[in-house]
Amino acid sequence: SQLYRVRFLLDTPLAVLVEGESDLWCVEKYIRINDLHRLVFVYALPAGAATWRSEWKDQLAQHRHTFICLDDDLAGHQAAKRIIDELPSASRINPLGGRVAESIEIADKWLAPRFFEH
Repeated sequence: SQLYRVRFLLDTPLAVLVEGESDLWCVEKYIRINDLHRLVFVYALPAGAATWRSEWKDQLAQHRHTFICLDDDLAGHQAAKRIIDELPSASRINPLGGRVAESIEIADKWLAPRFFEH
């Protein structure tokens, strides 16, 4: 019934939306280790890319910008397009290697640099 998260909502300028709980935990750990928790808040779709609901855009709109970080597959691309069409303050990030959890160890190359562009 809502986007999955593991922290109390913070007033952060940036948000990251991933596909599921395991991706959220990977990105959340990366955020904490790199002391980015005041900059970035992490959400997950509760059951994969196809579960996006339009009412969730209001929650993401609280942030200045949202990075849509779904798997680099057909379902991920379709969901990202739909979300970005509904949320103008969003952009897509494709994880290197195609999947967030498997790419988190090299997030300094594909994820973190985007945080500092905004």
